[in-house]
Amino acid sequence: MDQQFDLAQEKQNNLQLLLKLAPYAHQVMGEENVFTLTDKEKYIYVVQGTELKLPIKQGDAIKPGSIADNCIKAGERVVKRIPKDVLGTPYIGRGIPVFDDDGSLIGTIATGQTIDIQEKVSNMAVELNTYLENISSTSINLMSASEELAATAQTLSDNTTGIEKDIKETDLVIALIKEVSDQTHLLGLNAAIEAARAGDQGRGFNVVAGEIRKLAARTNNSVKEIGEKLKHIQEIVLGFATQVHEVSVVSQQQAANTQELTATMDRIRAMSEELAQIADELIK
Repeated sequence: MDQQFDLAQEKQNNLQLLLKLAPYAHQVMGEENVFTLTDKEKYIYVVQGTELKLPIKQGDAIKPGSIADNCIKAGERVVKRIPKDVLGTPYIGRGIPVFDDDGSLIGTIATGQTIDIQEKVSNMAVELNTYLENISSTSINLMSASEELAATAQTLSDNTTGIEKDIKETDLVIALIKEVSDQTHLLGLNAAIEAARAGDQGRGFNVVAGEIRKLAARTNNSVKEIGEKLKHIQEIVLGFATQVHEVSVVSQQQAANTQELTATMDRIRAMSEELAQIADELIK
C-alpha cells in the first residue's frame, strides 16, 4: 500500500515539476501559442495565446478527439492540422505524452500554433502558380503565333525579292523594245529620205515610211508609259519589301522575347511551388 502511495506521489511530483516549468516552456515556444498540460483526465495548466484562443480552461476534462486525448490513446507524438472553419483561425495542434521513470503515461503537453499566415502564403503560392500556368499557356500560344508570323513574313520577303528580280528583267526587255523602236524610227526616216529622192516613183514607199515612223513613235510612247508604270510598281514593291522585312524582324524578336518570358515564368512557377512546400513544412 505504501509502495502504491509512493508511486502515486512520485507521479504527482513529476507533474508538479512540469507545472513549474510550464510558464518558461510557453515563453520559449512563443506567447502567441496556446500551451496546455494535462494529467490523464483533465487540463491542469492552460495558457491561451496572444493570437490563438482555444475553448478550454484549467480543470476542464479532456475532450474526446482532442490533441491530448489522441496523445494519451496513441502514447506518442500527435500532430493535427485544424482548419479555419472550426474556430475561425487555422492552427496546428501538437502534443507529446509524458511518462514517469517506469514508463507509465502520466499526462500530456500540448500546444496550439496559429498558421493563418502560413496558410495565406500557401494559398497565395497555389493561386500564383495557377496564374503563372495560364500566363505560360498564353505565352506559348503567342510565341507560336509570332513564329508563324515570322515564317509568313519571311516567305513574303522571299517572294518580294523574286518580284524585284522579275521587274529588273522587265526593264531589260523594255530597253530592248525601245532600242528596236529607235532603230525602226531611224529606218522609217531613211526610207522617207530615199522616197523623196525617187520622186514620183517613191510616193508609195514614202507612205510606208510614214507608217513605220508612226509605229515607231507609238511604240516609243508605249514603252515610256510602261516604263513609268513599272517604275511605280517597283517603288511599291520595294516599299512593301521594306515593311515585310520590318515585320519579319519584329516577329522574330517578339518570338524570342516570348520564349524568354516563358522561361522566366517557368522559373517563377518553380519558385512558387517551392514557396508552397516551405509553407507546408512550416505547419508540420
